[in-house]
Amino acid sequence: MTVVDELVAVLGYKIEGGDKLKEFQTGLDQAEQGASKATAAISGTAKALGVGLSGAAAVAFGKKALTQFADFELVMTRIGIAAGASAEEVAGASNDVQRLAQRFAMPIDPATAGLDTLTASGMSLKDAMSFLPSVLATAQASGASTIDIANTIQKASTTLGITAGDAQKAFDIMVAGGKAGQFELKDMAQYLPTLSSQFSMLGYSGNEGLRRLIVLMQLMREKTGSSSEAATQLSNVMQKIYSNETQNAFGKMGVDLEARMKEAIAGGEDTISAFTRITRETINGDLTQLPKLF
Repeated sequence: MTVVDELVAVLGYKIEGGDKLKEFQTGLDQAEQGASKATAAISGTAKALGVGLSGAAAVAFGKKALTQFADFELVMTRIGIAAGASAEEVAGASNDVQRLAQRFAMPIDPATAGLDTLTASGMSLKDAMSFLPSVLATAQASGASTIDIANTIQKASTTLGITAGDAQKAFDIMVAGGKAGQFELKDMAQYLPTLSSQFSMLGYSGNEGLRRLIVLMQLMREKTGSSSEAATQLSNVMQKIYSNETQNAFGKMGVDLEARMKEAIAGGEDTISAFTRITRETINGDLTQLPKLF
């Protein structure tokens, strides 16, 4: 796929009248509502079926249970040390992890693996524990690994500024986005960390930025043979928006792209929409002129 093809794939929804974007966003809205309901239902079922700590201890009593508990304590201690937490904080977190594992009907190992991933990225134990319920709920609802889900939200938190309070909404958007097109949740877990970093540099943030990025992922995936190729092409396009090469190409056609972009963004237009509009205006709707710019 050439650079021109990449730009047509990503920006074509604007040039062609917006039908594709509307289609994806409608599907995303519907899937997002379903994802929220599914997450809530699973959470409620786990609460109804879960047993108390004392009941679980009675059932699991014996040498194997003691060994597993010792392993769990060892893992939690290691997580606490890595996160710089006190013994009291680790003890409290250990109790909370056990309760969360029961709440979401999940084995303790993937629950601690999710927490370990969050703290290994640099989160404090307190912050990691605030994200963990959403991580476990989404992993249970989607079938994805807690490690992938934890890594995804950690990167989204860092790059797009998504807080723990917005984490479940972010996960619902990702689950919904995966259902709305061919770029699935497992693909997002792999490629979203890098793409969200680039996207944030274009001025996007929060769950609305995440939503917008997922729409672009799905649009690109329609035009490519795999999610890997789609992620690479989308990354390539985002890098080119503010590149010197692109600026010079627009200049040769009499357009000061940097000044036009600044004016558009100052007026409230987002980066992708502004770049698309300016590109369309520059070539006057003639896609055969795109090679002159890219």
